[in-house]
Amino acid sequence: MLVDRWAAKVADSTFPSLRRLWLVLATLLAGLLLSAWAYIALLDLSRGRERALLEEQVAARAGSLQRLLDRAIGSLNSVRAYQTADGVENADRFRRFVMAEAGFHDGTRALAWATYVPHAERSAFESRLLLRGEGSLGIFEDTGYGALTRVPDRETYFPANFIIALSGSDISPGLDLAAPPWRGQAIRRAVASGRPAATKLRLSSVWTDRQEQVFQAFLPVYADEQSGTTVEDGRFAGGASVAGVRDGAGALGAPVGLAMGVFSLTALTSQVFDARRDDFDVWLFDPAAAPVERFLYGLRDGGGNPMLEEVRERFARDGRGVERRIHVADREWLLYALPRDGGGAVLLPLAGLAAGLALTGLLAVYLFIALTRGLQLSRLNRELAREQVDAAVQRTLAREAQATAAARTSFLARASHDLRQPLHALGLYLAHLQGNPDAARDADFMRRLRDSADGLAGLFEATLDIGRLESGALVPERRPLALIPWLQPLLGEHAAMAESHRVALVLAGHPGATADTDPLLFGRIVRNLVGNALVHAAPRRVELRVTVRKDRVDLRVSDDGRGISRVDRERLFAPFERGGTSHGAGLGLAIVRELAAALGIRIRLRSRLGQGSVFRLSLPIAREAQASIPSTDDAAAQAISRHPWLAGLQVLIVDDDPAVLDATARIVEGWGASVSRADSLAAAKVVVEAGLPDRLLVDYSLLDGIGSDLARSWQAATGSRAVVITGEALPDDDRELLVVRKPLTALKLRTALESVAMPVGEPAVG
Repeated sequence: MLVDRWAAKVADSTFPSLRRLWLVLATLLAGLLLSAWAYIALLDLSRGRERALLEEQVAARAGSLQRLLDRAIGSLNSVRAYQTADGVENADRFRRFVMAEAGFHDGTRALAWATYVPHAERSAFESRLLLRGEGSLGIFEDTGYGALTRVPDRETYFPANFIIALSGSDISPGLDLAAPPWRGQAIRRAVASGRPAATKLRLSSVWTDRQEQVFQAFLPVYADEQSGTTVEDGRFAGGASVAGVRDGAGALGAPVGLAMGVFSLTALTSQVFDARRDDFDVWLFDPAAAPVERFLYGLRDGGGNPMLEEVRERFARDGRGVERRIHVADREWLLYALPRDGGGAVLLPLAGLAAGLALTGLLAVYLFIALTRGLQLSRLNRELAREQVDAAVQRTLAREAQATAAARTSFLARASHDLRQPLHALGLYLAHLQGNPDAARDADFMRRLRDSADGLAGLFEATLDIGRLESGALVPERRPLALIPWLQPLLGEHAAMAESHRVALVLAGHPGATADTDPLLFGRIVRNLVGNALVHAAPRRVELRVTVRKDRVDLRVSDDGRGISRVDRERLFAPFERGGTSHGAGLGLAIVRELAAALGIRIRLRSRLGQGSVFRLSLPIAREAQASIPSTDDAAAQAISRHPWLAGLQVLIVDDDPAVLDATARIVEGWGASVSRADSLAAAKVVVEAGLPDRLLVDYSLLDGIGSDLARSWQAATGSRAVVITGEALPDDDRELLVVRKPLTALKLRTALESVAMPVGEPAVG
């Protein structure tokens, strides 16, 4: 009778359980909706701040570039003043003036003075050139490939008196600046307006010792210059004439000459933009040029020659970009800037979303576990009631249920306390950030915000690991594991933390020791022990040593830090227990204990205060390892056999960037090759003269020359193909080379090295 009443009471309690379940689901849904709303709000706030910051940065860069261009073109006024004051008759004197002037105008590559010569005065001008000993061509033009010819008879000319280049060779006097159509158009505009006019951008190596993007600018000079003058008729080079310059009073005559300057856009932009510093993409275009020549400059744009229309379409589609106009003489350039994807604009919203989802998920998981266990207990009690168990069994089950409930209550109480700490800090930080948006610029504040979010996520992950271990969801998958090669990359994961704490990480012991264990679960054990030593022990050195016994393999993780007291050692492996002054969640060693039990690993701890600690892990030895333990030489032979196509080959790598050179060499050496390094063409030639290498990897643009020259000579000597690495568009005479485009991945590098076995002249791949 009593049992029947108790069973009925349990059945009546089912309906409140269902109501609690619906309440949990409603709470979960509300938490997800609030997290999504907070993410959208923070995302809008961050994007607004990102746009404002981008406008500020681009305005500063555009202003700097405009000032540099104005200062460079200002050299033309100095040449005009020089000619007006002293005349341009002495080459050495004009050269000293140009060198002094270029020092105050960044980007200047050459300055020149050209005289306006009507056809009637051509013979007299050419006679003066002969008297100066300047050759017999007279007024000439450069028709390309170094061919110099006399300019056909025209009504007017602008032959240069002197063209002084800062580096390289000067141009002989008599070169008609107006002969090429693209230069003649700019000169006509300058004469017509009386103000400086610029040409379109050109890739040239005439004015410097390397190829650069340059443009030229011209400024007309009149015998009696006055403000407000204009040109009556600016035609001259195509068979017409310059009619003269006039103001309100009448014609003042043709210009006496032109000041010309050659300026490097490559040098000017390198002073303004920096790919390592700027976190946005930049494109610079000249809309007045031909479509294929409009692109002037790109900062981290992926290479190539993007079209103006493509950039405008992307600019309009993104909606976050900034546009600026740059004035260069009479031309107007367009500058477009876009923030790069994956920047800091989404960091704060993602942190808020992660915190909300973590809290919601944690509550849902624990409430679901609590309800599941409650229903299990209810079913168990109903079954026991139906079977009319005796009172003793019922009391025993009741005590077990009470113990389980007490343990769960204690677990949840401790977990909730530890969860509140990072969650409480995270809430305060977000509230502070909402009221003070500029706090996002504070690196220390953002680091603390990230630490709070990382702490919450780590605690949640560790708590779930405890639940999975207790429920038996983790099933070990054992296999033979060579410990030394396996531990090396694992310690590499802690290298950054060890360096920040100034701790030496040491790996030593038997090179062929092989254990029978689950690599994934055993990795969790070792990571926890090494991480605890780095964070909590304050050591100067952490050592991992592998030793082999008869049927076991021992791994000792030792440190020389603060040590652990006897009281702390007795309770250190319990959940949420910490040793000494540690500030962690107290779950790391609890997980170590559970994982070790699942893997059959014996753990022993030896420690003394002030003298460090030693954790000794004893693992079963692999049966294969007992019969034969491979030597380190065998392991090296296996590593080389994975890449037999490079084993024993001599590879020469040429790059003037030390970091790129070192990284490439390490990868190729890892494939079994013998690598020689060179940071310049001169150093590479020394290596080649000592003995031709079997393979050649060379960067296209080097400080002392072009890498394709070395590639061609090596190909001619060996009959094999060289690999040229570049991010530029190569000239037509470089098309027969095997070219690999930057950025370079290991897969692309390996594919290129495998393909160079083809004879020279076959199509390149990659």
